[in-house]
Amino acid sequence: MRSVTAVTQVFDGQKLVAVAVVYDSDSDIDGSTLSTSTFTVTDRTVTKVYANRTADLARRGRDGRFVIVELSPDDTAAALRVTRQGSGTPPDGGSDGGGPGRGGPKVGDTMPGGTIVAAKATLTQSGTVTTTRGTRYAADGTARTTDAVVNLIVDDFRQFSFSDPATGQTLRYNLFVPKNHDRRKSYPLVLFMHDASVVNVATEGPLVQGLGAVCWASPEDQDRHESFVLAPEYGSVVIDDNYEPSTLFEATANLVRSVTEEYGIDPDRLYTTGQSMGAMISLGLNIRYPELFAAAFIVAGQWPASQAAPLAGKKLWILVSADDTKAYPGELRGRGPAPSYRPAPPPAPTWPPAPTWPPGRSPTPSPESATGSCGSPGRPRSFPPAVRPGAPVRRLGTRHARCPRNDLGPY
Repeated sequence: MRSVTAVTQVFDGQKLVAVAVVYDSDSDIDGSTLSTSTFTVTDRTVTKVYANRTADLARRGRDGRFVIVELSPDDTAAALRVTRQGSGTPPDGGSDGGGPGRGGPKVGDTMPGGTIVAAKATLTQSGTVTTTRGTRYAADGTARTTDAVVNLIVDDFRQFSFSDPATGQTLRYNLFVPKNHDRRKSYPLVLFMHDASVVNVATEGPLVQGLGAVCWASPEDQDRHESFVLAPEYGSVVIDDNYEPSTLFEATANLVRSVTEEYGIDPDRLYTTGQSMGAMISLGLNIRYPELFAAAFIVAGQWPASQAAPLAGKKLWILVSADDTKAYPGELRGRGPAPSYRPAPPPAPTWPPAPTWPPGRSPTPSPESATGSCGSPGRPRSFPPAVRPGAPVRRLGTRHARCPRNDLGPY
């Protein structure tokens, strides 16, 4: 073997999901000779083996110089990010999920909420591999450890450092630049801010925590909506439940302005999102600088209603769990009674009427028609009902979130 490369992908955290093998021959590997019994990987479950032309995952393999050995992301050894779910314990004794709540981390805390494990795997060839020209590589039983790493999507970000003269703070950050960036064009920018469990880890921490940053940079998403993606890494907790942020709060706003000016980004298409601590920073920035962002996607965060008047005219998409004992009441406070979650009446159809089929020729629905995206069997593919009749639908500009290998469309 010439090289053995670990391949990682981000789900609810970064995971080692494959090993890419290259042999000494310049000939392509014959994929028809490969099976899940051709290789074993220590402490891992091999789920799929195929040839490919790049060190990347594929739904269907094709003859190429790489052999891709896919591994189950559900294996215990797959996880590369180990988190303590924040540095403190909430009053109810449960996990605060990396949030800065009461009893959790405080402004200025620098204790990392987790660590990032190096991607390593040990592979053994247990079957014969054959090239398209007939060269055979017999099983030799030699265990080989990966000598390189490919981090899908994460490697497409660049790492920089911003020294803010206004606050004296230095802020490390990750920046995704559109693949075919043309300075004659104007692009939007999405700012993602992590929660407290990624404080003071590697610069790439916000990228491997979950899909909050990388989902906007996926090839599928960029094909539909080219944009810059900015993800700062905070060296300390920026805000807690006292709602008095550190100077990293102002440094973040100045970083956005600096990147916008440097790359000629459209100042009218700046979007912000974040989870927990990052969601609170997003709300705070929209309150202090209501003209800075066009819209915001808030995940599991809150802000005192007495200070939230500037948010009244903002485009906000807020996602919070009803079991979140802090953010859920915080988002409802000041909004009156809790909303009634009853389906709206079916809307009048606006599409052409269904065709009339001849007797006995009615089409049979595909089994997939009753299955939702992301492997949710039994979820019908239909328009989701509104929460309240006549309730407006607010989206984050024209952006949308996606889940790996599935297209949910805007939601």
